[in-house]
Formats: sequence, structure tokens, C-alpha cells
Amino acid sequence: MLNAYTFGRWYSYRKRKSYIGYKPSKKSISRLIENIRIQTARNKGWMEAGEMVRHINRKLKGWANYFRLGAISRIYGRIDMHVSGRLYRWVCRKHKGKSRAVKRNPNEFFYDKLGLIKLSKIPRIFPWAKA
Repeated sequence: MLNAYTFGRWYSYRKRKSYIGYKPSKKSISRLIENIRIQTARNKGWMEAGEMVRHINRKLKGWANYFRLGAISRIYGRIDMHVSGRLYRWVCRKHKGKSRAVKRNPNEFFYDKLGLIKLSKIPRIFPWAKA
């Protein structure tokens, strides 16, 4: 993966000073979003919702394991919103608006019932990263 991280000067409002930090590059984020878009395309309507979530979870776990250091909380939140929105549209297209459980509580349906991973809830405490 070329251009995996973006290094630069960041500012900590909590500590009130600047530091050299890193975050996932825009190119790597857009690649993940493109993979999610391809996975939830119209031609994948034949898949079951649980199977679709398993495929997406595999992509999210791999990406999150690679990019688990740096300033990632905002990026994880944006990816969570994108994935749940794509799944919501995919399920509505698949069932043509007949699924009431998804219409009422889409996040509860995806995260609790189907087991979709929420990146923003993954713990990020790594003692080995501070060595």
C-alpha cells in the first residue's frame, strides 16, 4: 500500500501544542469506500443480509487493523456512517421497502441483529505503540 498514511503537523487543543502526527491517507480511505460501494452494488441483491454483513465486516476489520494508530476517530465515524447508509439503501432496494425493521431502526438492525462492526467502538489502547 503506497501512500497509506499522511504525515504532517497537527495541533492538540487539549495539550495546546503542535506535534508531528499521522492519519490514514485520503487515497486509502477512498479505496475502502469504493470497495464498500462495489460490495453493496445493485448486482449483489441475491446475497442474504447476514452474508453481506460478514463480507463487509471482513473488509472493515482488515482496514481497521492496519489503520489503528494515529488520528482516526473522526475517520472511523465517517466510515461507520457511510457503511450503514450503503447497507440501508442496499436492503431497501433488495426488499423494495417492505422491511419495517430496517425502516424503523436501521442502526439497531445492522449493528445489533446482523452484527455489523462499528469502527468507532473498537478499543484503541495499545501499550506497545508507545514504546
